[in-house]
Amino acid sequence: PASSSIDSPRTVGESLGTWSTPPVIEICEGAPIPGIAVVDAVDQWRELGYPIIDIISETHNGPCQTGNVGGYIIIELDEAAPNPRTYLMVVDGKIQWAKIKLPGPIKARVIEHELGHAVGWNHNEILGHIMNGDYERPPPRSFPGARGPRRGTGRD
Repeated sequence: PASSSIDSPRTVGESLGTWSTPPVIEICEGAPIPGIAVVDAVDQWRELGYPIIDIISETHNGPCQTGNVGGYIIIELDEAAPNPRTYLMVVDGKIQWAKIKLPGPIKARVIEHELGHAVGWNHNEILGHIMNGDYERPPPRSFPGARGPRRGTGRD
């Protein structure tokens, strides 16, 4: 059963790793996502039990971290990226750092999906699920056991 728009972790799919300690998210200056969208996405994952220490922004805390900084999920603009991408460093099943690279403005649902990768989840095949690679595609209209339309009766 779904516990939020993201669903419970047991239905997400293959795990990429876990964080040894809760990460800090840093939003770099120029990242094409409003901070409130990141806060909302983080709240979704926190409700599912994924602790994230804090969300900071470059404008309030000096320059954005450069390189691969342990304990951080860094969100930054990368106009060369063909689409949103998340990169992880995983050692012995433990996530060391993550970077979310955004090519331009994105929908809030995209940052929820990319944070899913950053907290350790791969794509799955569940239609309409946030970790499905085609999560924007609407779920099927019918459900298992639904009766199909009558055919050959002359009725509409």
